[in-house]
Amino acid sequence: MHEDNGPYYWEIDYMQFGTGHDQSDGRGFRLRSDLLGTDRTKARRWMMMIAGAGFAGLLAGTVWVALFGEVHGTEFSPRRFQRRRFVYYQIPLVGIQVSPVTQVDVTNDLERYLQSAITPGDGSFTERWDLVSISHAGVPVWDGDAGWLCGYLDAPSRQGTKDWLAWSQDNQELADVLWPRVAEVAREDKYFLIPDIMQAASRFNQVEELDEFLRQYLWREYCTLATTMQELGRDDDAIRLFSIAWEQDASSPVPLVGRATSYERRGDAESARIDLELAEKLIEVDERPSGSEEPLPKSEPNEDEFERRFKLSEPTQTGSRS
Repeated sequence: MHEDNGPYYWEIDYMQFGTGHDQSDGRGFRLRSDLLGTDRTKARRWMMMIAGAGFAGLLAGTVWVALFGEVHGTEFSPRRFQRRRFVYYQIPLVGIQVSPVTQVDVTNDLERYLQSAITPGDGSFTERWDLVSISHAGVPVWDGDAGWLCGYLDAPSRQGTKDWLAWSQDNQELADVLWPRVAEVAREDKYFLIPDIMQAASRFNQVEELDEFLRQYLWREYCTLATTMQELGRDDDAIRLFSIAWEQDASSPVPLVGRATSYERRGDAESARIDLELAEKLIEVDERPSGSEEPLPKSEPNEDEFERRFKLSEPTQTGSRS
């Protein structure tokens, strides 16, 4: 019995202790290999489940970003009169960009026409792209200041608006007065002045009248803006704006007095002295009472002077293109 049961006992020993040293009797060794195989199968299943869950999450996140993370909009270059559309994707709610920005040129016919009529500007105008509009997931969320201008450049796509391309081609002398002023205002990032300028172009049919009105209008607005910059302590901006105002009307001492004030605050006494001397020469001496020392005008024109300068007769509308 002992000899018959011997192999049985050895087999139990193999299963209990799992030594597996005797490779010739493979039953105990095979039993342990089967146990290890079961553990590997379970681990493999867990790994597949984790990988599947990760892939499903990645797919869901991709769809979520594609549906709700798209950001697209339009930009305008005031230096070159070009327009481009951009699109990229970001993680919704978080706002982290997850794709590169794709840009496509969408310059229209009027902008291309004006590119040959308006100089790109000197080196003082850096390349800049101003926001026209931007949307998230197809929902408009912001209109930029450049939209003031692009609304006119897109005409007559909007009902009831003037075809400014046809107007420019039919009225080249008026266009030569209008568009350089528009470009200057856009480059100074003063788009809010555009509606008044374009309205004036619709009103006036004579080159001299349009030019005079725009010079007076921009003289007033730039003087006012420059004075505001002074009040905010931004004398560099004030000097630049007063300089533009003086270019509109070199006979007015008002911008020179304002610019001299900013020069003095910056410690540039020599430039201030030059401006004040020139302003003195522009003041008509024969209007002063004899022997009086009438003070120089303030840097910001008063309302009476505005009224005098802007009192223009209503132009006739003959020959205008609507």
